[in-house]
Amino acid sequence: MVNPSAQSLRRYLTALLGVMALSAPVLSTAAPEPFSCPVLLGQTDQKALAEHPGWQAVVIQPEVTKHELNSFQINWGPVEKPDGAIYDEQVEKPDGRKGSSLTLGWDVHEIQQGYAICGYAFTNVRLVRPLKGYSRCTAVSRRPSKDAAYRFESAGCR
Repeated sequence: MVNPSAQSLRRYLTALLGVMALSAPVLSTAAPEPFSCPVLLGQTDQKALAEHPGWQAVVIQPEVTKHELNSFQINWGPVEKPDGAIYDEQVEKPDGRKGSSLTLGWDVHEIQQGYAICGYAFTNVRLVRPLKGYSRCTAVSRRPSKDAAYRFESAGCR
């Protein structure tokens, strides 16, 4: 026969384990939050690091320089090594006026060690983000007319 105090202890421990199991944090395997490259990069510190005899290095109107998003790359390996993945999809759509949009897409679920790289005009500064947990990246560019160049409108991953 079971000792009454042992039986009470067993019930107590069973109840306690049940409560602990219900209150324990659940390990989430949810995908990370989607991200987009900022369309504008803030001001950068531009200066000549080498002297040039007879010349003076001057940055003219640094507050006016706009570092607009002008490139998006999916990189397979280390950021420092240029090893870009080629997009899987390219879709060009007329906008109903005279221009069009161009969407490039990458399936990145197998590029878990790679990076998304956002590039900006008039600087070598890049914004870099790991791709681990993401499945799809896209970059959208628009042009106002058939003769105009495409300009990046957005780029990011989900």
